Amino acid sequence: MPSEVIAKKPCYLRSEQSAAFIRYCERVYGVMLNQYGTADVDQLALMLDVLNLRPGSHVLDIGCGTGGTTRYLAEKSGARFIGVDSAEPAIVRAQEIAAISPEWLAFKVGTMEALDFSPGSFDAVIAIESLYLCKDLASTIGQFNRLLRARSQMALFYTYIADGPGDRLSATHAKLGAALRANGIVFNVFDLSESDRNFWMRSKTVADEMRAEFEAEGNADLMHLDETEARLSLIEEGRQSRYLYHARVR
Repeated sequence: MPSEVIAKKPCYLRSEQSAAFIRYCERVYGVMLNQYGTADVDQLALMLDVLNLRPGSHVLDIGCGTGGTTRYLAEKSGARFIGVDSAEPAIVRAQEIAAISPEWLAFKVGTMEALDFSPGSFDAVIAIESLYLCKDLASTIGQFNRLLRARSQMALFYTYIADGPGDRLSATHAKLGAALRANGIVFNVFDLSESDRNFWMRSKTVADEMRAEFEAEGNADLMHLDETEARLSLIEEGRQSRYLYHARVR
């Protein structure tokens, strides 16, 4: 009976209780932050390096999930982070994390299309794996821009899937680049496509090796093996690319 109750929880809550998923994250990402997507410790380190946050900086994390990555970034940088996510159960868990260190962590339920903050509230906005469901990316980027103080920054991860091998656009002209340019925002791009390939290959290898552990827990879905195999197929076809956009607001 207890296992049935656990199985009904969202995967992002159940995963924290899975010993297999904890070991999987440590092997695939380099650290267990209850994360999904492909932002491993190397990609997070790159983001922190380009942002060069300082103690006292105020950062907005869009799509923070259960808050593990947000806490990690706050600890590494000394900056104060506020995380926003539309999933209320995820934010309830994140607020439990924030209660330990309320001076530099806070979380609230919200959507990226309607952020409830005053203009000029932040020194940086980050989005790690959260922009894909955005209805109007240019408008959302414009909202981020309004929330930033002068001489502030955005760090935005984005993975593109082209319709075909010959349809791949440059990062500057692809969807997120176009949205930034539409708002008159200057940005640099870091090509993480090779890192992305290595991540999905590593994910496949580790998931295959740990399959029995996940199945013994009744948590085989936490491996997301179908997605991993689909992503590897796209990469082999030359249709997937990943970038970190570092934008500067004047």
